[in-house]
Amino acid sequence: MNKNYKQAIKYHKKFFSCAKLMEDKVGMALAMNRIGINLFNYGQAEESINFHHQNIGLTDQENAFAGLYNLGISYRKIKDYNESITYFHEALKWALERNVFHFD
Repeated sequence: MNKNYKQAIKYHKKFFSCAKLMEDKVGMALAMNRIGINLFNYGQAEESINFHHQNIGLTDQENAFAGLYNLGISYRKIKDYNESITYFHEALKWALERNVFHFD
């Protein structure tokens, strides 16, 4: 399957600009997340970190899991294991505080 991450990044940046014009903070956060994911998949994990941080800065605490987890993955990819563990821990803490695990 041919994935065109570069084009996806371009379109998500346009999406971000539109969301920003409309002052749509949820749309802006979603765009930052998608740009970060596409950069990571395009082989630019280090650059993706900036966008995942922006995602976390724009999102509310109830939706922070994806950004935290994606930071853990991105830092692991660039072999910054201390930062990776920090963000994986934050993602786990987020999930435990919201009781998202159901072991019935």
